[in-house]
Amino acid sequence: MQDSGAHLPPERIATILAFPIERARPPSAQTRLQRALDSLRDALAEQQRAVCALQDASAQLKATLAELHTRLARHADRPGRSAAPPG
Repeated sequence: MQDSGAHLPPERIATILAFPIERARPPSAQTRLQRALDSLRDALAEQQRAVCALQDASAQLKATLAELHTRLARHADRPGRSAAPPG
C-alpha cells in the first residue's frame, strides 16, 4: 500500500512549478560579434595595463641597478681598498 501524502500537513506538500515550454533562442550573430568585440577590447585594455606595469618595473630595476653600481664604485674607490680581491 503506497502512501499518498494526504496525511501530511499543508506546509509539507510540494508545489509543482511548470517549466516554460519555449527554449531560449540562441543569440544573434550581431550579439555574438558584439560580445566577442567587447571581450577583445577588455583583453587589450588588460594587456596595456600589463605592459605599463612591466615598463614601470623595468624602469625601477634600471634605477636600482644604477644606484647599486654607484655604491659599489664608491666602495671600491675608498682609500685602503686594494684592487685585487683578498686571497
